[in-house]
Amino acid sequence: MQKYFSQTMEQNDWQEFKPLFGGGKIKICDTLRAVTPFGGLSVLIEFFARIGLVEQLENRQFYQPESPNHYDPGQILVGFMLSVIAGAQRFAHTNQLRADRALQALLGLKRFPSDDTILNYFRRFTQAEIERFWRPLWR
Repeated sequence: MQKYFSQTMEQNDWQEFKPLFGGGKIKICDTLRAVTPFGGLSVLIEFFARIGLVEQLENRQFYQPESPNHYDPGQILVGFMLSVIAGAQRFAHTNQLRADRALQALLGLKRFPSDDTILNYFRRFTQAEIERFWRPLWR
């Protein structure tokens, strides 16, 4: 029964389209799988894992979140870095990644930090605290 269910979930409805410009045919389909336009970030996520970035960030926490719904500071910083690498030019652009369920799965997050979460996180720190945090990571 389980095998039949998984085969049913994987079946796709293929449709052929003729492009407006040029010849040939294009096949497209709907799928139940999660897909992401940010799939290239998977290489960077793997790199972060190999260098132990999350562990390094967890060892340098400046504050202990009090809310039961909090993000770990490492999740916020990684979310910010991925947003910038994906082309975000404003904090609000973070929401493009936040809506991507496949990216959340790659990161192992139930939810991606919002622009307000990231902005409020950075507002906590003075310039001296920021330098004290990052200086050991620059070595």
